[in-house]
Amino acid sequence: MPLVIALPVYLIFLVLSTTPILVYKEPDFLELDKNALDQEISQHPDLLFKVAEAHVEAIAERDSLKEQLATVDATLDAKIRLELDNAGEKVTESIVKNQVQSHPLHKSAFDDYSAAKKDADVLGALRDSFNSRGHLIRDLAQLHMAQYWENTSVTGSDPVYRRQRAQLAQARERRE
Repeated sequence: MPLVIALPVYLIFLVLSTTPILVYKEPDFLELDKNALDQEISQHPDLLFKVAEAHVEAIAERDSLKEQLATVDATLDAKIRLELDNAGEKVTESIVKNQVQSHPLHKSAFDDYSAAKKDADVLGALRDSFNSRGHLIRDLAQLHMAQYWENTSVTGSDPVYRRQRAQLAQARERRE
């Protein structure tokens, strides 16, 4: 089996012949730790590459199975036409098409193609999520540089802040 994606999505395996390649195995790998942006920034390109590589392999597998489906259909078409002609029955496009569509070989090839298409689509969505994750990392880094999460600007370490706070406290006492 060329491509296997085990559920849940965070267990993604790309199987080439019999050698599995683990793409990523963390339950919350799309989540970001705003307190470890340096790690997130350094790990993200590798993770994105692995997901993109798996997506490319899935697309190649899907395309290969699509071609196999067309080959199976063409072979069945020729076989059915020959059988109908040898039996002296009328050969029409709709009769041949219906018999091809209902043949077990067509069904099997179509099921394989459908599964590969689903895998490629899921990996495409995952790749898009990783692209968005990269933009989010950049935005979080900018917020970090702007000291968005810092509270030193509103704590008692600033003398001006302490003086204004004392003035407000005195004003409250006078009103009471």
